Amino acid sequence: MCGIVAVTGYKKALPLLINGLEKLEYRGYDSAGIAIINSETNCISCNKAEGKLKNLINNLNDKNITGTVGIGHTRWATHGKPEVKNAHPHTDSSGTIAVVQNGIIENFQELKNKLEKEGIIFNSDTDTEVIPHLIQRELNTLSKLNLENNGSTLFQNGKRIDSKANRIVIFDGHQKHCGVDCTDENVRVVINFNYFEKK
Repeated sequence: MCGIVAVTGYKKALPLLINGLEKLEYRGYDSAGIAIINSETNCISCNKAEGKLKNLINNLNDKNITGTVGIGHTRWATHGKPEVKNAHPHTDSSGTIAVVQNGIIENFQELKNKLEKEGIIFNSDTDTEVIPHLIQRELNTLSKLNLENNGSTLFQNGKRIDSKANRIVIFDGHQKHCGVDCTDENVRVVINFNYFEKK
């Protein structure tokens, strides 16, 4: 069973995410990963590892990711083999959106086929990867129309996705956003992190 962790605030996200993932290890998993909005570059740093959480920790030992906004995930394979390319978080092609999910997207193949016809290249065999690509497509449309993204874009595509799942999305655009979509609980929350940043 997958485990999901998210962090926002003033403290460094990396140790908090690792601590949260360690608390979820009892659930069983085959890979682990994190994505943090790096406060120095304002870009998402995404790191994944196959196997135990200690493999991810070893990969991160030399990295100093300074961000305070991040997501983490332990995965139990449903779509795609248990290997690094299928570990969460998954990103869009520009690397500005990262998603973790616990659940199955029933219509992912249909969505994936449509996105591939539009020229989107997938890097994993998972169903989750359709989500960041759908969000990026929506953001591109808003940009072309000169419309502002207020964060609701993170769930604009929810009606197209047929699933009972819990997912968390982070977006590193000019306004940092995080969305929590708990379809089991019928809860949708969008947080604009600009309100939480220290002045």
